[in-house]
Amino acid sequence: MTASATTKQRIRSVDTSGPSSAAWGDDTVLVFDAHGVVLNRAFPTFVHRHAAARGDDPRRVWRRWRRHVRLDCWEGRLEVEEAWNRLFPGDDPATLDRGLAASYAPGPIFDLVANSDRRAWLLSNHRSEWLLPQLERFGLEHRFERVLVSDVLGVAKPDREVFRVVRRRAGHGRIVLFDDSSRNVSTARQVGIEAYQVVDVTAGRTE
Repeated sequence: MTASATTKQRIRSVDTSGPSSAAWGDDTVLVFDAHGVVLNRAFPTFVHRHAAARGDDPRRVWRRWRRHVRLDCWEGRLEVEEAWNRLFPGDDPATLDRGLAASYAPGPIFDLVANSDRRAWLLSNHRSEWLLPQLERFGLEHRFERVLVSDVLGVAKPDREVFRVVRRRAGHGRIVLFDDSSRNVSTARQVGIEAYQVVDVTAGRTE
């Protein structure tokens, strides 16, 4: 089986207009991740590419992000400028912002989300100043009933509290989550949320 055929097979289960969604009532909230689901994985792609262009070891820079920058940045305790300074000392943060912005593209189920009128939320580990302009750029600024971003929530996936927030805000309705991280899917299920992993075999994982 070809890679593209495998991708189509893996992603078919999240087709929000297909037969698999027939049981979703009007009170169902479809909750989508941004990175690697609705949009591509722009941030890790950009970090690895820019590190290589600087002559840095991309793996070492990514480890620095994971161990020393990620959580504070995603949860809003660290300003974007300082996050860039820690990753790429001496580089202009505004230039890095522009480079990251240019790296975004539609993700594996972008069309399914954009062309559906089902009730949908966006739940993302992200910075609002990075994500919101991309929703506008790709015509999604009015698509989601709620946009829940980790820097505003003050907590990032896979922390259980993220999914508890979703449950509280959704009330008694059914929640169906689509995320590209197996850890996030597992944690969501632990708090009683129906969750599915979106697998795009054309893109590498950098969890």
